Amino acid sequence: PDLLSSARSKQQEGQQSADEKIVIYCKRGGLRSQSVAAFLSQHGLQVELLEGGYKGFRTWATSIFQRPQRVCILGGSTGSGKTEVLAELQRDCQVVDLEALAHHKGSVFGHLGEPAQPSSEQFRNDLALQWAELDAERLVFLEDEGSFIGRVCLPAALWKQMRQAPVVLHLDVPFELRAKRSLETYGGYGVEALSEVVLNFQKQMGRPKTEELLAKLKAGDLQSVCEEVLANYDRSYAHHLRKGRDPSHFRTLAVATMDARSVAEDVRQLLSDQKL
Repeated sequence: PDLLSSARSKQQEGQQSADEKIVIYCKRGGLRSQSVAAFLSQHGLQVELLEGGYKGFRTWATSIFQRPQRVCILGGSTGSGKTEVLAELQRDCQVVDLEALAHHKGSVFGHLGEPAQPSSEQFRNDLALQWAELDAERLVFLEDEGSFIGRVCLPAALWKQMRQAPVVLHLDVPFELRAKRSLETYGGYGVEALSEVVLNFQKQMGRPKTEELLAKLKAGDLQSVCEEVLANYDRSYAHHLRKGRDPSHFRTLAVATMDARSVAEDVRQLLSDQKL
């Protein structure tokens, strides 16, 4: 009875439609999950048994990223608006928003305004379900990332595909525009939250510079702090962007606007002109 009431409660919470089912699984898809599925089905619930259990699903979720897929990496220094451009491209292109799945914007400030991050395993599972739906013959756009997004680790096979992507499209955005966007994105989180993040720069910048930035934050000089942080990121990102990648795979798009829809249209045009 407890199992049945719990399943019905979850069904109601999710506002399950007629074609949606409760997925039942155990470790290997044996008698335990089969008996539970049969029990719930007999009481009128729509259920589906995960063949091979979670172990089988985990094997599938890991292997799906080894499938060949045409990948276009959207690169650009912090504040380039890559996430916004991906959202516009999603109107008619294949896009996987890794940062949305990871609940993190990628930078040291990336956790601000986001819910708690999933485990790396949950992230991989959610990502695998999206990846399986892609058309392997069409480009899929991914934002350039490190091997970790916050505390979430990218699947090794996907990371390899990203570093070997046949197209790396670099958005070349002026520093002033990037600073403006970054300030708009993170400036509203308050001095206390921003100060906690700035402390993470002490190892790279040293204690005197970090204390200088903290003093500027308290004085309300967010612009100077934003510019210092961007300059620090720019040095490391320039190395990350090109490390281990074939130079012939790079394309550069000069961007002079914060209008993501306009930039997305320029991306489409560039790829079309070069028959990519």
